[in-house]
Amino acid sequence: MPSKRAMTRRILLATLLLGLLLGACGQCNDCGTGVAQGPAPVKAPSGEPSVTGTITKVTAGAACADSGTSGSDDGVVSSDDANAACAPTGDGSLTFLVQDGKDPSGTALAASVRVPATASVLRSSGGSFTKASLDQLRDGVTVQIWFTGPVAESYPVQATAGSVVITS
Repeated sequence: MPSKRAMTRRILLATLLLGLLLGACGQCNDCGTGVAQGPAPVKAPSGEPSVTGTITKVTAGAACADSGTSGSDDGVVSSDDANAACAPTGDGSLTFLVQDGKDPSGTALAASVRVPATASVLRSSGGSFTKASLDQLRDGVTVQIWFTGPVAESYPVQATAGSVVITS
């Protein structure tokens, strides 16, 4: 018969192993069911989006800047001017134009948005949010965007996205 001390160690070890096993099971999406539950929901960005609208003119890995009004047929610098230069950045970012946009007050707004590879990209579906990827941001997709850092108040405004939520 084992000593009282050896028995206590065995009980303690069994309790510890059972705790680890149950704790690890709490970390997965399909424990106990045998069926994967899909991606875990993620938290939505806080506050109102900076702009909501439809993506157009997607350029992968480019930063765009206007170099004056020489290419403008209406005297106003905008993203459709011939002189709007997009240079490859090679950093995995994406730049696009948001058309038919609205700011939080409902005012019409267009925006040239750079989405760095580090930005949070989410998909909204039925009130929950799941992670999405930059390659899902393409022409015709409706998005909500939260800007981070400075915003160039040109037309369209130019900003960097901290978070993007795909709504369609």
